Amino acid sequence: MQFPRELESILRDALEALELDAAADATAVVQRLRHLRRVLAPELEFCVILSWLGKCSLVHRLHQEQLPLGSTDEYRVPDLVAVFERPNGPTAGID
Repeated sequence: MQFPRELESILRDALEALELDAAADATAVVQRLRHLRRVLAPELEFCVILSWLGKCSLVHRLHQEQLPLGSTDEYRVPDLVAVFERPNGPTAGID
């Protein structure tokens, strides 16, 4: 199947974002999209709830890639950082 150049670039970027290669079949793409929807929706919902509480001055979602890959055996990086306003000053919390 031949795609216009712009569409081909968009599709290539989408596959890269989904962490799939160009040989991925439609089932793999749909499975990855469903996984991302399940994983991201609760995280985003949690960020919105924190911001609505009124005591959270910062919510930052950290990038998920950790390098070198083997470092995950020894170190764990949080998914997000939040700063909460308290009577004694701001306090950072991590999830």
